Amino acid sequence: MKRSLMRLMGGLLLLAALVFPFAAWAEQSEGSLIKTTVANLEAKLSGGVSGGYFYTNNAGAGHGKNRESKFVLTNALFDLSLESKDYPVSLDVGLGGVATPSLLDNPDDSAPGWRVEYADFSISPIKNLTLETGLLQPVAGYEDTYTFNNKNITVGVLASQQPYNAYGARATYSLKGYGGPNLDAYFGYYRNRLDDTEYESPGGLKPHDAWETGISTNILDTDITLYHYHVSGLRSLTGIVAEKEIGFLYLAFNMDYWKWSSFLRRQEGIRGDHSIGAALYVSAKVNKYFELPLRIEYIDQCQSQIYTAGAGDIYAVTFTPTIYPTENTYVRAEGGYVHNNHGFENGWGQSQNHKWYVCAEVGFKF
Repeated sequence: MKRSLMRLMGGLLLLAALVFPFAAWAEQSEGSLIKTTVANLEAKLSGGVSGGYFYTNNAGAGHGKNRESKFVLTNALFDLSLESKDYPVSLDVGLGGVATPSLLDNPDDSAPGWRVEYADFSISPIKNLTLETGLLQPVAGYEDTYTFNNKNITVGVLASQQPYNAYGARATYSLKGYGGPNLDAYFGYYRNRLDDTEYESPGGLKPHDAWETGISTNILDTDITLYHYHVSGLRSLTGIVAEKEIGFLYLAFNMDYWKWSSFLRRQEGIRGDHSIGAALYVSAKVNKYFELPLRIEYIDQCQSQIYTAGAGDIYAVTFTPTIYPTENTYVRAEGGYVHNNHGFENGWGQSQNHKWYVCAEVGFKF
Protein backbone atom coordinates (compact mmCIF):
# COMPACT_ATOMS: atom_id res chain seq x y z
CA MET A 1 0.00 0.00 0.00
CA LYS A 2 2.84 2.40 0.87
CA ARG A 3 4.63 1.64 -2.40
CA SER A 4 1.41 2.23 -4.41
CA LEU A 5 0.90 5.56 -2.64
CA MET A 6 4.48 6.60 -3.43
CA ARG A 7 3.98 5.71 -7.12
CA LEU A 8 0.74 7.68 -7.13
CA MET A 9 2.31 10.80 -5.64
CA GLY A 10 5.41 10.51 -7.81
CA GLY A 11 3.37 10.19 -10.99
CA LEU A 12 1.15 13.15 -10.13
CA LEU A 13 4.14 15.33 -9.29
CA LEU A 14 5.80 14.39 -12.58
CA LEU A 15 2.67 15.25 -14.56
CA ALA A 16 2.28 18.50 -12.63
CA ALA A 17 5.87 19.44 -13.42
CA LEU A 18 5.19 18.95 -17.12
CA VAL A 19 1.82 20.72 -17.13
CA PHE A 20 2.01 23.71 -14.76
CA PRO A 21 4.73 25.73 -16.58
CA PHE A 22 2.27 26.27 -19.46
CA ALA A 23 -0.49 27.70 -17.26
CA ALA A 24 0.71 31.33 -17.28
CA TRP A 25 1.20 31.17 -21.05
CA ALA A 26 -2.38 30.03 -21.56
CA GLU A 27 -3.76 32.77 -19.31
CA GLN A 28 -1.87 35.43 -21.25
CA SER A 29 -3.31 34.03 -24.50
CA GLU A 30 -6.95 34.58 -23.44
CA GLY A 31 -7.63 30.91 -22.70
CA SER A 32 -5.84 29.49 -25.75
CA LEU A 33 -2.25 28.40 -26.33
CA ILE A 34 -1.94 30.41 -29.55
CA LYS A 35 -4.29 32.99 -31.06
CA THR A 36 -3.38 34.99 -34.14
CA THR A 37 -4.88 36.64 -37.23
CA VAL A 38 -3.29 36.36 -40.67
CA ALA A 39 -4.91 37.80 -43.83
CA ASN A 40 -8.30 38.13 -42.09
CA LEU A 41 -8.15 34.49 -41.00
CA GLU A 42 -8.28 34.00 -37.22
CA ALA A 43 -6.49 30.89 -35.98
CA LYS A 44 -6.67 29.58 -32.43
CA LEU A 45 -5.00 26.57 -30.84
CA SER A 46 -6.59 25.22 -27.65
CA GLY A 47 -7.26 21.90 -25.96
CA GLY A 48 -6.25 19.99 -22.86
CA VAL A 49 -3.88 17.41 -21.40
CA SER A 50 -4.65 15.27 -18.35
CA GLY A 51 -3.54 12.07 -16.71
CA GLY A 52 -3.57 10.25 -13.40
CA TYR A 53 -3.77 7.01 -11.48
CA PHE A 54 -6.81 4.70 -11.48
CA TYR A 55 -7.88 1.74 -9.41
CA THR A 56 -11.01 -0.35 -9.90
CA ASN A 57 -12.10 -3.61 -8.33
CA ASN A 58 -14.07 -6.45 -10.00
CA ALA A 59 -12.42 -5.88 -13.37
CA GLY A 60 -13.34 -9.39 -14.53
CA ALA A 61 -11.44 -12.58 -15.26
CA GLY A 62 -8.31 -12.23 -17.37
CA HIS A 63 -7.82 -8.51 -16.77
CA GLY A 64 -4.70 -9.02 -14.65
CA LYS A 65 -3.10 -5.74 -13.70
CA ASN A 66 -6.27 -3.77 -14.42
CA ARG A 67 -7.17 -4.58 -10.80
CA GLU A 68 -4.13 -2.60 -9.65
CA SER A 69 -3.41 1.12 -9.71
CA LYS A 70 -2.16 2.22 -13.09
CA PHE A 71 -1.30 5.49 -14.80
CA VAL A 72 -3.59 6.60 -17.63
CA LEU A 73 -3.05 9.54 -19.98
CA THR A 74 -6.74 10.37 -20.10
CA ASN A 75 -6.62 13.27 -22.56
CA ALA A 76 -4.13 14.72 -25.03
CA LEU A 77 -6.20 16.89 -27.37
CA PHE A 78 -5.15 19.83 -29.55
CA ASP A 79 -7.97 21.84 -31.09
CA LEU A 80 -7.22 24.06 -34.09
CA SER A 81 -9.97 26.43 -35.19
CA LEU A 82 -9.82 28.64 -38.27
CA GLU A 83 -12.44 31.33 -38.91
CA SER A 84 -12.68 33.81 -41.77
CA LYS A 85 -13.51 37.41 -40.91
CA ASP A 86 -14.72 38.07 -44.47
CA TYR A 87 -16.80 34.96 -45.17
CA PRO A 88 -19.22 32.89 -43.02
CA VAL A 89 -17.03 29.77 -42.98
CA SER A 90 -14.96 28.07 -40.28
CA LEU A 91 -13.00 24.88 -39.64
CA ASP A 92 -12.51 23.14 -36.29
CA VAL A 93 -10.15 20.14 -36.03
CA GLY A 94 -9.34 18.05 -32.97
CA LEU A 95 -6.11 16.03 -33.06
CA GLY A 96 -4.88 13.76 -30.31
CA GLY A 97 -6.08 10.88 -28.23
CA VAL A 98 -8.43 10.06 -25.41
CA ALA A 99 -8.72 7.14 -23.00
CA THR A 100 -12.13 7.77 -21.49
CA PRO A 101 -12.56 5.65 -18.34
CA SER A 102 -16.19 5.20 -17.34
CA LEU A 103 -17.64 3.76 -14.15
CA LEU A 104 -18.57 0.61 -16.10
CA ASP A 105 -15.19 0.07 -17.78
CA ASN A 106 -11.66 -0.77 -16.71
CA PRO A 107 -8.71 1.60 -17.23
CA ASP A 108 -7.35 -0.45 -20.15
CA ASP A 109 -5.43 2.21 -22.08
CA SER A 110 -2.30 3.65 -20.50
CA ALA A 111 -1.67 5.84 -23.57
CA PRO A 112 -4.42 6.72 -26.08
CA GLY A 113 -3.69 6.44 -29.78
CA TRP A 114 -3.25 9.63 -31.81
CA ARG A 115 -5.71 10.42 -34.59
CA VAL A 116 -8.11 13.04 -35.88
CA GLU A 117 -10.86 13.05 -33.23
CA TYR A 118 -13.16 15.44 -35.09
CA ALA A 119 -13.07 17.77 -38.10
CA ASP A 120 -15.98 20.17 -38.47
CA PHE A 121 -16.33 22.42 -41.52
CA SER A 122 -19.21 24.88 -41.18
CA ILE A 123 -20.78 27.53 -43.39
CA SER A 124 -23.70 29.94 -42.88
CA PRO A 125 -25.26 30.49 -46.33
CA ILE A 126 -28.09 32.62 -44.93
CA LYS A 127 -28.74 34.42 -41.67
CA ASN A 128 -29.39 32.10 -38.65
CA LEU A 129 -28.63 28.89 -40.63
CA THR A 130 -25.44 26.90 -40.04
CA LEU A 131 -24.45 23.84 -42.10
CA GLU A 132 -21.75 21.47 -40.84
CA THR A 133 -20.05 18.46 -42.39
CA GLY A 134 -17.13 16.19 -41.56
CA LEU A 135 -16.31 14.06 -38.53
CA LEU A 136 -18.77 15.66 -36.10
CA GLN A 137 -19.28 15.56 -32.36
CA PRO A 138 -22.87 14.78 -31.31
CA VAL A 139 -25.24 17.25 -29.71
CA ALA A 140 -27.03 14.60 -27.64
CA GLY A 141 -26.00 14.06 -24.02
CA TYR A 142 -24.49 16.07 -21.18
CA GLU A 143 -20.98 14.76 -20.47
CA ASP A 144 -18.05 15.28 -22.84
CA THR A 145 -15.89 12.49 -24.26
CA TYR A 146 -12.85 14.67 -23.51
CA THR A 147 -13.12 14.54 -19.76
CA PHE A 148 -11.03 17.62 -18.96
CA ASN A 149 -14.26 19.44 -19.94
CA ASN A 150 -16.26 17.51 -17.29
CA LYS A 151 -16.48 18.03 -13.56
CA ASN A 152 -15.75 14.33 -12.90
CA ILE A 153 -12.72 12.25 -13.88
CA THR A 154 -14.70 9.21 -15.01
CA VAL A 155 -17.66 9.23 -17.38
CA GLY A 156 -20.91 8.29 -15.65
CA VAL A 157 -23.02 5.20 -16.31
CA LEU A 158 -25.68 7.19 -18.17
CA ALA A 159 -23.15 9.01 -20.38
CA SER A 160 -21.28 5.80 -21.20
CA GLN A 161 -24.00 4.90 -23.72
CA GLN A 162 -24.42 8.34 -25.29
CA PRO A 163 -23.35 9.00 -28.91
CA TYR A 164 -19.75 9.41 -30.03
CA ASN A 165 -18.18 11.18 -33.03
CA ALA A 166 -19.38 10.15 -36.49
CA TYR A 167 -18.99 11.19 -40.13
CA GLY A 168 -21.95 13.09 -41.50
CA ALA A 169 -23.69 16.44 -41.85
CA ARG A 170 -25.82 18.65 -39.61
CA ALA A 171 -28.00 21.74 -40.08
CA THR A 172 -28.86 24.17 -37.26
CA TYR A 173 -31.38 27.00 -37.49
CA SER A 174 -31.61 29.72 -34.82
CA LEU A 175 -34.88 31.48 -34.03
CA LYS A 176 -34.17 34.90 -32.53
CA GLY A 177 -35.98 38.17 -31.95
CA TYR A 178 -39.57 36.92 -32.19
CA GLY A 179 -40.53 37.91 -28.64
CA GLY A 180 -39.82 34.57 -26.95
CA PRO A 181 -36.62 32.84 -25.85
CA ASN A 182 -33.95 32.12 -28.46
CA LEU A 183 -34.30 28.64 -29.92
CA ASP A 184 -31.85 26.46 -31.88
CA ALA A 185 -33.26 23.54 -33.87
CA TYR A 186 -30.93 20.99 -35.48
CA PHE A 187 -30.97 17.85 -37.61
CA GLY A 188 -27.99 15.61 -38.39
CA TYR A 189 -27.35 12.46 -40.42
CA TYR A 190 -24.34 10.17 -39.90
CA ARG A 191 -23.07 7.26 -41.95
CA ASN A 192 -19.88 5.95 -40.33
CA ARG A 193 -18.65 6.13 -36.76
CA LEU A 194 -15.18 6.86 -35.39
CA ASP A 195 -15.75 3.88 -33.07
CA ASP A 196 -17.24 1.17 -35.31
CA THR A 197 -18.10 -1.06 -32.31
CA GLU A 198 -20.33 1.59 -30.72
CA TYR A 199 -23.95 0.40 -30.31
CA GLU A 200 -23.10 -3.12 -31.44
CA SER A 201 -26.03 -5.36 -30.52
CA PRO A 202 -25.69 -8.31 -28.10
CA GLY A 203 -25.67 -10.61 -31.14
CA GLY A 204 -22.96 -8.64 -32.95
CA LEU A 205 -24.97 -6.49 -35.37
CA LYS A 206 -23.27 -3.13 -35.98
CA PRO A 207 -24.93 0.16 -36.93
CA HIS A 208 -24.67 1.53 -40.46
CA ASP A 209 -26.24 4.96 -40.19
CA ALA A 210 -27.91 7.21 -37.65
CA TRP A 211 -29.71 10.53 -37.40
CA GLU A 212 -30.32 13.01 -34.60
CA THR A 213 -32.62 15.96 -34.06
CA GLY A 214 -33.35 18.32 -31.20
CA ILE A 215 -33.87 21.83 -29.88
CA SER A 216 -31.95 24.00 -27.41
CA THR A 217 -33.21 27.06 -25.56
CA ASN A 218 -32.94 29.04 -22.32
CA ILE A 219 -35.94 29.41 -20.04
CA LEU A 220 -35.76 31.17 -16.66
CA ASP A 221 -31.94 31.24 -16.84
CA THR A 222 -31.91 27.48 -17.39
CA ASP A 223 -30.24 26.00 -20.49
CA ILE A 224 -32.42 23.18 -21.85
CA THR A 225 -31.72 20.73 -24.69
CA LEU A 226 -34.16 18.09 -25.95
CA TYR A 227 -32.67 15.46 -28.28
CA HIS A 228 -33.48 12.28 -30.18
CA TYR A 229 -30.76 10.01 -31.60
CA HIS A 230 -31.86 7.14 -33.85
CA VAL A 231 -29.46 4.28 -34.66
CA SER A 232 -31.11 2.70 -37.70
CA GLY A 233 -32.19 -0.90 -37.19
CA LEU A 234 -30.83 -1.14 -33.64
CA ARG A 235 -32.11 1.36 -31.08
CA SER A 236 -33.07 4.94 -30.37
CA LEU A 237 -32.31 7.49 -27.65
CA THR A 238 -34.57 10.30 -26.42
CA GLY A 239 -33.29 12.61 -23.72
CA ILE A 240 -33.16 15.98 -22.01
CA VAL A 241 -30.38 18.07 -20.45
CA ALA A 242 -30.98 21.05 -18.13
CA GLU A 243 -28.28 23.28 -16.59
CA LYS A 244 -28.53 26.18 -14.14
CA GLU A 245 -26.30 28.20 -11.81
CA ILE A 246 -27.62 29.53 -8.49
CA GLY A 247 -24.95 31.61 -6.77
CA PHE A 248 -22.00 29.34 -5.94
CA LEU A 249 -24.06 26.23 -6.83
CA TYR A 250 -24.05 24.58 -10.27
CA LEU A 251 -26.89 22.16 -11.09
CA ALA A 252 -27.40 19.89 -14.10
CA PHE A 253 -29.86 17.12 -14.91
CA ASN A 254 -29.74 14.54 -17.70
CA MET A 255 -32.41 11.92 -18.45
CA ASP A 256 -32.20 9.27 -21.22
CA TYR A 257 -34.72 6.79 -22.61
CA TRP A 258 -33.26 4.02 -24.76
CA LYS A 259 -35.42 1.63 -26.80
CA TRP A 260 -34.38 -1.43 -28.82
CA SER A 261 -35.91 -1.70 -32.31
CA SER A 262 -38.66 -4.28 -32.78
CA PHE A 263 -36.57 -5.88 -35.56
CA LEU A 264 -33.62 -6.44 -33.23
CA ARG A 265 -35.82 -7.85 -30.46
CA ARG A 266 -37.24 -10.43 -32.88
CA GLN A 267 -33.82 -11.13 -34.43
CA GLU A 268 -31.92 -11.66 -31.17
CA GLY A 269 -34.66 -12.50 -28.68
CA ILE A 270 -33.99 -9.56 -26.34
CA ARG A 271 -36.41 -9.76 -23.40
CA GLY A 272 -36.69 -6.09 -22.38
CA ASP A 273 -37.24 -3.41 -24.99
CA HIS A 274 -36.13 -0.24 -23.17
CA SER A 275 -34.25 1.42 -20.32
CA ILE A 276 -34.71 4.76 -18.59
CA GLY A 277 -32.22 6.58 -16.40
CA ALA A 278 -31.25 9.93 -14.97
CA ALA A 279 -28.14 11.66 -13.63
CA LEU A 280 -28.08 14.63 -11.26
CA TYR A 281 -24.97 16.84 -11.09
CA VAL A 282 -24.44 19.16 -8.13
CA SER A 283 -21.25 21.18 -7.74
CA ALA A 284 -20.43 23.69 -5.01
CA LYS A 285 -17.75 26.22 -6.01
CA VAL A 286 -16.40 27.08 -2.55
CA ASN A 287 -14.05 29.68 -4.06
CA LYS A 288 -12.04 30.05 -7.27
CA TYR A 289 -9.53 27.47 -6.02
CA PHE A 290 -11.80 24.69 -4.69
CA GLU A 291 -14.88 22.87 -6.02
CA LEU A 292 -16.93 19.87 -4.82
CA PRO A 293 -18.71 18.08 -7.71
CA LEU A 294 -21.17 15.26 -6.93
CA ARG A 295 -22.90 12.98 -9.48
CA ILE A 296 -25.83 10.72 -8.56
CA GLU A 297 -27.30 8.25 -11.08
CA TYR A 298 -30.19 5.81 -11.30
CA ILE A 299 -31.01 3.58 -14.28
CA ASP A 300 -33.83 1.06 -14.71
CA GLN A 301 -32.71 -1.33 -17.45
CA CYS A 302 -36.03 -3.21 -17.55
CA GLN A 303 -34.20 -6.42 -18.62
CA SER A 304 -32.90 -4.69 -21.74
CA GLN A 305 -29.22 -5.06 -20.71
CA ILE A 306 -28.40 -1.88 -22.63
CA TYR A 307 -25.88 -0.73 -20.00
CA THR A 308 -24.69 -3.99 -18.43
CA ALA A 309 -25.39 -7.71 -18.59
CA GLY A 310 -26.58 -7.55 -14.99
CA ALA A 311 -30.12 -7.76 -13.68
CA GLY A 312 -32.23 -5.07 -12.06
CA ASP A 313 -31.59 -1.41 -11.46
CA ILE A 314 -28.26 0.43 -11.51
CA TYR A 315 -27.26 2.91 -8.80
CA ALA A 316 -24.11 5.03 -8.95
CA VAL A 317 -22.53 7.89 -7.04
CA THR A 318 -19.33 9.85 -7.83
CA PHE A 319 -17.60 12.49 -5.70
CA THR A 320 -14.72 14.55 -7.14
CA PRO A 321 -13.06 17.20 -4.90
CA THR A 322 -11.09 19.51 -7.19
CA ILE A 323 -8.38 22.13 -6.62
CA TYR A 324 -7.54 24.83 -9.20
CA PRO A 325 -3.96 26.04 -8.61
CA THR A 326 -4.45 28.39 -11.57
CA GLU A 327 -7.37 29.23 -13.84
CA ASN A 328 -6.23 26.66 -16.41
CA THR A 329 -4.97 23.82 -14.23
CA TYR A 330 -6.66 21.40 -11.85
CA VAL A 331 -5.83 18.59 -9.45
CA ARG A 332 -8.70 16.29 -8.53
CA ALA A 333 -9.37 13.07 -6.66
CA GLU A 334 -12.41 10.86 -7.11
CA GLY A 335 -14.32 8.02 -5.55
CA GLY A 336 -17.03 6.29 -7.59
CA TYR A 337 -19.39 3.41 -6.77
CA VAL A 338 -21.81 1.43 -8.98
CA HIS A 339 -24.33 -1.22 -7.85
CA ASN A 340 -25.96 -3.64 -10.29
CA ASN A 341 -27.02 -7.20 -9.43
CA HIS A 342 -24.67 -9.68 -11.17
CA GLY A 343 -23.43 -6.85 -13.41
CA PHE A 344 -19.68 -7.36 -12.82
CA GLU A 345 -17.07 -10.09 -12.42
CA ASN A 346 -14.17 -10.55 -10.05
CA GLY A 347 -10.77 -11.90 -11.07
CA TRP A 348 -12.04 -15.47 -10.94
CA GLY A 349 -15.03 -14.84 -13.21
CA GLN A 350 -17.59 -14.92 -10.41
CA SER A 351 -20.51 -12.49 -10.70
CA GLN A 352 -20.45 -9.48 -8.39
CA ASN A 353 -23.02 -6.81 -7.55
CA HIS A 354 -20.81 -3.76 -7.30
CA LYS A 355 -17.81 -1.94 -8.72
CA TRP A 356 -15.87 1.04 -7.39
CA TYR A 357 -13.24 3.43 -8.64
CA VAL A 358 -10.58 5.42 -6.81
CA CYS A 359 -8.53 7.81 -8.94
CA ALA A 360 -6.53 11.04 -8.94
CA GLU A 361 -5.78 13.28 -11.92
CA VAL A 362 -3.85 16.41 -12.90
CA GLY A 363 -5.05 18.40 -15.90
CA PHE A 364 -4.22 21.47 -17.96
CA LYS A 365 -6.69 23.27 -20.24
CA PHE A 366 -5.32 25.77 -22.72
